[in-house]
Amino acid sequence: MADRWRGEWSVGLDVLDNEHSTILGLIGELAELSSQQGAERHVASIVAAVAAYTEHHFVREETVMSAVGFPGLAGHKLVHQRLRDQTNNFLRQSLDDPAQVDLGSLHAFLKEWWEHHILREDMAYKPFLENNPRARQAASAA
Repeated sequence: MADRWRGEWSVGLDVLDNEHSTILGLIGELAELSSQQGAERHVASIVAAVAAYTEHHFVREETVMSAVGFPGLAGHKLVHQRLRDQTNNFLRQSLDDPAQVDLGSLHAFLKEWWEHHILREDMAYKPFLENNPRARQAASAA
């Protein structure tokens, strides 16, 4: 997994690409943090940032998919809910007892999320977003 945004990862809409790039940055922060002494003190803040940012992103992404009539929206929403649930489990763990959070598992979860969901599943809606004024309009309204 690279730590910098690459153009081939574009889903065809700048605002979603920028949000994906921010998520990649948060994953990178966690990877960097996990190699530092006393990292557990900062885990909750990063997991909270991931949870809050992705919630905002999921709402925007689902709004855009709905506006363009993406036929896989219902299934995509289910995947988003599973990701929310897993992220919230890590958040609860990190708030309850940060020292017990397995940073390797957390990083592996986020890396898998990036590699499978964003780089594969999100690409399914790309043809519906590219050069689509409804997508841009929905993204700016969300």
